Amino acid sequence: QNKVVRDLLFSKNEDSLLALFNDRLIAYRTSDRTMSREVRLPNENAGRIGLSADGSSVFVVSESALLVYGIEGFDLQQSLLANNVSFSATASSLSGQFLAIGSSDGTTQLVNAGTLTPIAVFRGHRTRIQCVAFFNNDRSLVTADGNGVLRLWDVSSQRELGVLHTAGPNCAIVEGKQALVTWGTDRPLRVWSAGKIPQ
Repeated sequence: QNKVVRDLLFSKNEDSLLALFNDRLIAYRTSDRTMSREVRLPNENAGRIGLSADGSSVFVVSESALLVYGIEGFDLQQSLLANNVSFSATASSLSGQFLAIGSSDGTTQLVNAGTLTPIAVFRGHRTRIQCVAFFNNDRSLVTADGNGVLRLWDVSSQRELGVLHTAGPNCAIVEGKQALVTWGTDRPLRVWSAGKIPQ
């Protein structure tokens, strides 16, 4: 069976390029572009990867589980099974305290990054979550679904702060600029001031 690239991400110190395939995670040295390590995943439905705030762990999101591997040897540190939903996106808070995990049912779970213990659930989307991102010193969370609806949340109260209906299904926060970038296959790349999302 052919391997399919699902996601790419540089390590925190940029000495490795992490490549997520449908069935494995591979690290390539950026210095000479050779493979340095590989781990075969327990199933073939991997979709996204993310890094812990300190860069010591990599999160692999598959439809059936969130897997946490050590960055150095790809040793499995923790796992969280999806119950009655499929996981679709993840992000680590800048402090390293929280993980946000988007799901196929439009919900996003907030969990303790160290224990994967659930803290809260954000509800409001009607379709699969495509992107999650923390910003504003972890006080706010952005979630975007496959229809391009983006929601802004207050993390501590889980209160919805604003909605964008013209955003793409992909999003990223530009750290230090408090800017939000959205894009999609049929939507242009747009940059938003995070403080000016409609409330």
